[in-house]
Amino acid sequence: MITIKSNINISEILSFKKIKFDAKYNPSTQVGEILRLYDENITEEYIKNNFETWKQEYLNYVPTLETLEKRRKEYPPITEQLDMMYWDKVNGTDNFLKAIQAVKAKYPKE
Repeated sequence: MITIKSNINISEILSFKKIKFDAKYNPSTQVGEILRLYDENITEEYIKNNFETWKQEYLNYVPTLETLEKRRKEYPPITEQLDMMYWDKVNGTDNFLKAIQAVKAKYPKE
């Protein structure tokens, strides 16, 4: 068993790195335990040596909650998005993609 102290759930970081595992995380103590690894090439030492780097990569990849909330408010309603997808398919256009890209450009990851 591997124990890691982290303010971010270790499951999110390991999943981000596509590592197959069983783990538990206690947010009140900020301690995670990796109970089982499913790839014999991934060792305890490998995880301990790389975890902080992976954590920073994860933080750089994931938008902040503030950015996500701004995007959520700006995106068209789901019914409108589905309608755009339908008409894009019928007409060979890319209006849905442009609408989503505009919001992502307006509120980039920080």
